[in-house]
Amino acid sequence: MNLIHRQKLKEKYGVNNQEVINRLEQKGLLISLKREEVCRELNRDDIPCGGLKISYPNAPEMFTIRLDEAFASDTSQKLRRYYKPLGQVNLTYIPDDLVSNYSQQQTLLIVEGEMKALSLASKGLPAIAISGVFCWRCDNNSEKAMLSKKLGSNKTSDIDDNEALVNELKIDFTGKTVILIYDSDIDQEHPSWGAYIRLAEVLYSRGADQVKIFITPALEGMEKTGVDDIFAMGLENNLSDQIILDNLNAQINDAPAYLPKKEGAQRIIDQVTLKGANATRNEKVLATAIVLSRDGLTAATEFSQQYGNQKKPILDEAKKIKKTNDKWYQRKYKTDDLNLLPQIVKQKIWENEEGKLQADLFKDELFTTIFRVFENSGKFYVSDINEIFYHYQNEIINMNSSAFEALFTNKTTFAAKSSDKGKNALERMKAKVREVGLQVVMHHGSYYSRKKKTLYIDIGQGKMLKIDGKTSPETVDVGTDEILFRSRPYFQPCTYVAYDDDDFAAFERLMFGANFSDTSRIQPSYAKIILMAYFLAGLFRELNPTRSILLPKGERGSGKTSLVSNWLRVLEGKEASVLSVDLRNKEQISNILTNELWAVFDNVDAPIDGIEDILASNATGASDQKRVLYLTNETVRYKMIAWTIITTRTPKFLRDDVCDRIIPINLDQLAQKIPENKIINEIDQKRDKFFSIIVDVASEIVKYIAENDISDQMEELRMADFASFLRLYVKSTGLENGDVLCDQICNELIQAQQFLLIDGDPVVEGLIGLLEKNLIEKDKQYKGTEILTKLRTEAKNNQIPFKINDVKELYRILEERSEAIFSIFGITIKTGNLNGSKSVTIL
Repeated sequence: MNLIHRQKLKEKYGVNNQEVINRLEQKGLLISLKREEVCRELNRDDIPCGGLKISYPNAPEMFTIRLDEAFASDTSQKLRRYYKPLGQVNLTYIPDDLVSNYSQQQTLLIVEGEMKALSLASKGLPAIAISGVFCWRCDNNSEKAMLSKKLGSNKTSDIDDNEALVNELKIDFTGKTVILIYDSDIDQEHPSWGAYIRLAEVLYSRGADQVKIFITPALEGMEKTGVDDIFAMGLENNLSDQIILDNLNAQINDAPAYLPKKEGAQRIIDQVTLKGANATRNEKVLATAIVLSRDGLTAATEFSQQYGNQKKPILDEAKKIKKTNDKWYQRKYKTDDLNLLPQIVKQKIWENEEGKLQADLFKDELFTTIFRVFENSGKFYVSDINEIFYHYQNEIINMNSSAFEALFTNKTTFAAKSSDKGKNALERMKAKVREVGLQVVMHHGSYYSRKKKTLYIDIGQGKMLKIDGKTSPETVDVGTDEILFRSRPYFQPCTYVAYDDDDFAAFERLMFGANFSDTSRIQPSYAKIILMAYFLAGLFRELNPTRSILLPKGERGSGKTSLVSNWLRVLEGKEASVLSVDLRNKEQISNILTNELWAVFDNVDAPIDGIEDILASNATGASDQKRVLYLTNETVRYKMIAWTIITTRTPKFLRDDVCDRIIPINLDQLAQKIPENKIINEIDQKRDKFFSIIVDVASEIVKYIAENDISDQMEELRMADFASFLRLYVKSTGLENGDVLCDQICNELIQAQQFLLIDGDPVVEGLIGLLEKNLIEKDKQYKGTEILTKLRTEAKNNQIPFKINDVKELYRILEERSEAIFSIFGITIKTGNLNGSKSVTIL
């Protein structure tokens, strides 16, 4: 064995007994290996260094190699130093001087790792080792293991612990004390804590008198401490082995024995019961403590009745043992893991059965425990309208909803509505959240703060983008800056990512891939600018208190539905789609307009009674008032939030106040049809990049506002909010002559709105036809009834439906369309009076 390995035995493991080291070397139980020798022994070629071969004195053909350098075969694995040949079964390492008599030892120490056992054995302690916390199990040769393999499972967990116990531990432990020693990092919160608990149960079932589980005290400056580190540190500080041994033994003696709950527990109980009055007091106390730990206070009280006058002091002493045992061995559940709450609650109830708190005090303590775990596992919010929410695992849950009640019931195991404990804790939780919850303002999808000049966009999974225009958009937790978003059932989370020129070209191709009409009042290049501005405006809703109505219009095959769907898939996710609804169902429409960010109604062509009023109300941001219950007069108001998009071939739902809010985008039939599935797949693959392109444009708008503020320029459009935002978009993107360009776009948009109002209108088309045929003359005054008769005749000749039979209705239509008629045809319509009757004059 080389000098480096000898030095390592001393410095790392505290083995400084040269006689022991020489003996092990002479027997071939400790051998230094070079890199190629290590690779040969382990039958692999990727080991980068030499190491120390540690053979098992009780089975020399079995060994472990401690590498000189920690190694992992790939980055997905944890670096480690100890390696065994592939397929080597678990075996207990028994130091050289214990091989022949370890089973006769009255006290036996079991540690994790061969070097720890070697270190302790060199100090004269009866220590043996398993190579890992669960390596006391080895099912390879058992009958049950062979059966499991034949059945195709081959899982260690298929075999019970007693059957799977390694052969060296299948001895009679009657009367023995066993100390199971963990490293300092494996405390009650560690996932492997249960490994030695299970081993203790097996040892008790094999007759052990007591089993202690001892956690090595942590040494300062070490990530974790093994029992061998204590002796190595002692050598470094010139402390004698005896001083360290005395201190270690004192700490082990202070540790209580683990109280078994399985076969070993029943064996001890049966033995004490069989002895009856001949059992010692200590045996009686131990048996009672085991019953208390396993079966509860009622069972332990009943069990102690057999002790006559001694029953109370024995039970009291058993309680002390149980309390000490729980303090030492009870798993410490993390209070920031809501999944552990059922065990925490169970433990709290169990503690109360012993402590017997008054009902009210127990409710206080139980509530405090439940609230603390919920609080540490998520976040509580109180909204600007006093709604309360719980943010848990990337989901925002209204605490007054059935969803939260289900979560509460699931995590506490108390029924939120029927359990006394559940109702008490839930109602107190809601009240406390209103006191301590983070105050937030609830929004839908996005929020632009005029005060901070910052845009926030919900990207799902409890995250949002914070965009201030000064730096790159930042991903932050919702709740930051007191901003929270309502959940959207069909929203697919997205991420802000980098993109390249090819991605931008794909964005242009897919998002503006419709055939924008050359004959429209809005030229195609302007239509694309308007389209982009419209969807961006939907992210800046605070700058658009009134909302425009997007109207893609075109014949079948023009791709109007696909155009809208593409934008929705980027902004909302692949589950987003146009809505198939009955527009005559006012309740359904109200629900959509007060819940959806984007309300898309597809192929709305026929006239629908009352739709004009709904569209006008939504465009102005009105609220819908309803009764909470049909049997009461209590009301609630829901604000309309949806930006409305309507696809159509022939809109029959127009009137002047609706047309003034509409953005008509005329589309011609597509020359080339691309399979919809191909488009959907491409958008799904590139959605994050397309979304990021939109975000970057929004960031430029935020930056422009911060540097220039929002323009107070008056706009010609009735939908001035959108016109103002359109100007922001055009100027922030640096397009040449931004103001002039915006004026031109707005003028064309006004023309398109006015033409939309009169296009296909039988009154307007009939009036123009009469003028062209000289059936009416300009500057001549006509009675209203005369004009109505001529229009009816003209419609009949052209086979056009004409349903206006009332002069008042005719006058109303002419007055509503007069501005559009003048703008499009240069014709002025003047109403007056002729011989006591209403008249019309064409100028």
